[in-house]
Amino acid sequence: MPIPFQSSAKGQEYERTEKGSAVLDDAKAWEGWGTALKPAWEPIVLARKALVGTVAETVLAHGCGGLNIDGCRIPVGDGDRLVSFERAAGDVSRENWRKGTCVGGGKPVDHGRWPANILHDGSDEVLAAFPESGGSVQRTGKRTGVLGDFGGQAQVVMGHDDAGGSAARFFYSAKADAHDRIGSKHPTVKPVDLMQWLCRLVTPPGGTVLDPFAGSGTTGEAAWREGFFAVLIEREAEYQADIARRMDLATAGPATRKAESTKARGRAADMAGTLFDQPEAAE
Repeated sequence: MPIPFQSSAKGQEYERTEKGSAVLDDAKAWEGWGTALKPAWEPIVLARKALVGTVAETVLAHGCGGLNIDGCRIPVGDGDRLVSFERAAGDVSRENWRKGTCVGGGKPVDHGRWPANILHDGSDEVLAAFPESGGSVQRTGKRTGVLGDFGGQAQVVMGHDDAGGSAARFFYSAKADAHDRIGSKHPTVKPVDLMQWLCRLVTPPGGTVLDPFAGSGTTGEAAWREGFFAVLIEREAEYQADIARRMDLATAGPATRKAESTKARGRAADMAGTLFDQPEAAE
């Protein structure tokens, strides 16, 4: 970000302060320099305290520790189909599988794809990096879950019948929109959709989400949308106000929230060229 002159903050406006030619000369020497790179990749750490015995024993003792796979599956597109057949015996022929029928009395069940440990934002640059992929895959195995085998009660035949396309469809995509910021100056506002997905992945029904660095409150809004409780901790008074405002707008309804975010985009135009000139993603 160019620094043509020294400035001092005054609300959302910036005023020029004359400090002499020495400051101007020094600033010119740093034209074209900045303080950050484009945020093209951001790691998400998924950790769990040491097990008490097995995973099953830990989950039963503490009520958490599993991953909500079915709640976070990747939706399939109109041209794709992911089905599973549960049966005690018998075979599933490719012909019957494609027709959505099952030999041996089983019932076809529509599923989303198993969630991966890579997420993306759906941008053109990201989509272009994925290869084209298609074809059908079929695999079998015993049905298992967070508590282990379900007694070997059924065998699962799973597969997907793809129309083809970018392999990006195998991964969850968080679509950030202009409503995520709603006027906050926080430099790292997260997409609410992404935080919903992450809250849903690790939080049991009726559970509580803790965010020790709440920022603008996207985690709190995400937890509220998912029906969870949330405990938010934020040191800065400015961002505490952002959190209170965000939750007020969330409970006021989507129409009020959208109207306020539109106003916020208008106010953002007044900050062009400043530290808080953060580009908003398109809806």
